[in-house]
Order: sequence, then C-alpha cells, then structure tokens
Amino acid sequence: MNPKKLGGKANHRQEPWKVPLPLYIEELYLKHFKKERPDNVRSIEQMMADKKRKQAERKEREHWQPEAPPPENVLEPPALQDSDIAADDSIPF
Repeated sequence: MNPKKLGGKANHRQEPWKVPLPLYIEELYLKHFKKERPDNVRSIEQMMADKKRKQAERKEREHWQPEAPPPENVLEPPALQDSDIAADDSIPF
C-alpha cells in the first residue's frame, strides 16, 4: 500500500460507514502481521539515525578491511629437482 495514497481514504466524515484512518491502518497491520504493534517501536528519526550509523560503520569496515590472502587451492608448477636439471644438460643446443 502506498502511504501517499492513504490520505484519500481519510474521508470518514463524508462517508460515516468508513472507519477513521488511524483505526483502518491498525486493522491492516493486525491483518497482515497478526499482532497489534511492532516488537520494536521507533520513530522515523530514530530509524534514519540508525540507518546512517550502520552505513557509516559498513563504509569504515570496508575501508579498513585487510587484503584477502591468496586462495590456497591455486595450482603451482612442480618444483624442479636436481635430476631434472641434469637431464637438461644433455640437450645439444
């Protein structure tokens, strides 16, 4: 439901069979969430402050994150042994 369009539903004075808007919103909340109130009631200002704080923490964490170590399953070429080097000396170049 779009909160901008809820004002159009607030005409209970013109149409007395309609429920006032605050009660209508409470009914919708109860119908959707099966409880009367949220577990954690916060103001919009609190929610915005928390969001900004979390964004700042995330940005700081990403900024100071250490470089990732190289993956351990990278295939490395096999190390040369002395017998391999001696065999290369017999090539006539």
